[in-house]
Amino acid sequence: MEEDQSDTILYAAPEESSFAKIERCLVTGAGGFLGRHLVQELLDRGCEVHAFDIVPIPLTHERLQSFQGNVCNYEEVLAAAKGCDTIFHAAAVVNLLHYYDKATLDQSMAVNVGGTKNIIRACKEVGAARLIQTSSMNAVFDGKPVTMYRESDPLPEKYCDLYSMTKGLSEQDVIAANGVDGLLTCAIRPSGIYGEGDQLILSRMMEGLDDGLLSVLIGPTTALSENSYVDNVVEGHMRAADRLVPGSPVCGQAYFINDGKYLNNLHYFRPIMEALGYRFPTRHLPALPFHLFATVGELAHKYLKTPRPFILVMEIAKFTVNQPASIEKAQRELGYGPGVPYEEALERCLPYCRSLVANREKVDRPALFWWISILGGLAFFGLVSFHDPLWTWWSAHVPILGKVPKMLYQLGFAAAVWSHVYKGFKAVMLAERAGLQETAMGWGWQTLLLGFASMNNLLARIERLKPANRET
Repeated sequence: MEEDQSDTILYAAPEESSFAKIERCLVTGAGGFLGRHLVQELLDRGCEVHAFDIVPIPLTHERLQSFQGNVCNYEEVLAAAKGCDTIFHAAAVVNLLHYYDKATLDQSMAVNVGGTKNIIRACKEVGAARLIQTSSMNAVFDGKPVTMYRESDPLPEKYCDLYSMTKGLSEQDVIAANGVDGLLTCAIRPSGIYGEGDQLILSRMMEGLDDGLLSVLIGPTTALSENSYVDNVVEGHMRAADRLVPGSPVCGQAYFINDGKYLNNLHYFRPIMEALGYRFPTRHLPALPFHLFATVGELAHKYLKTPRPFILVMEIAKFTVNQPASIEKAQRELGYGPGVPYEEALERCLPYCRSLVANREKVDRPALFWWISILGGLAFFGLVSFHDPLWTWWSAHVPILGKVPKMLYQLGFAAAVWSHVYKGFKAVMLAERAGLQETAMGWGWQTLLLGFASMNNLLARIERLKPANRET
């Protein structure tokens, strides 16, 4: 990437002598979405920046020095931290699985917890004055509804997922390190970080809209949550860093940073959906079937090594559990805005979302006949198998099929459902192997619903790709 000459400072460093003087910084996770924005903001403020990530940093600047390494390797961390007075620790593995195997656990613990310990150790060895950790609102989320989260709430004993657990553990280490060997620390707790270039929240939402998967509302719309526009998250980090000086109330504290807007998760991005011409869903479905489906998918992933599930237990909880987090403490002690209001943040994201939809590879749809016959057939098959009044009528009025034992119908329906689930996972795997990563989840969802009709389309698409692959 060419050098950015915009010099658009989101939040200018205060000139008062009571604030920290930040000159040379280390940003871990600098190749990630938030990390890149932190690096750019620090460069715009005139700082020298050490950018550290396991992947190459897509940015060049005369005041930027890139370090490629792993936070699990202390020597590599130490080399990047030398000469820095302030360290922003944003590197992390995001794994939201509720059910996971030992290898997955070990990786998340090594990076998110062990890596944070390496950062703290390096801060002390190089004499860094400040450490600002990118924690997460998930550090306090245990899947149970609350009226409003505040920083005074204790961290939970049991978490919904691996990422939340490791963020909670690493945050405790950062807070405990405050005041030790002259190091001052604090933790920033953003919610779901979104913005232009985001490959997680907005990208997945556009995929779901384009594939027709966001056609219903899951659970109660009274379940509120919040998100964090990336520039607001950067503002929170900068304001915290400026105030990390001896005697400041910011030292050793954690702060929720979000847009200050509390809505149901899908409603949060409703303006973008409708601006793009999508109809906002009005039908409601209970959360339980989705929770069960996510649970089965995660267990199959853990024990049968199937592809990662389309939807996770943690994601269902985020849609259906009331979990707003107050930013009053950040506003009071950091002077936090948010600098970019919710409405403006969505307006900024709209062109990016348009480009995601316009440039996205499409999933080939089966004919309408298959949608009606397969989904209608499965629904009728399930009702006959498990709805007693319909079974009574069926067995009395259908000459041959009505004489088949009910248990065989139930076993047949269960086998059909399992076949669709298996084909859905297989579709994701085949699509990814064929280079269709962008639409793999869409193929998976469609095949889950339509079985062979969707799978045949996928196989035909893969076959069409083969000559192109050979030519390249």
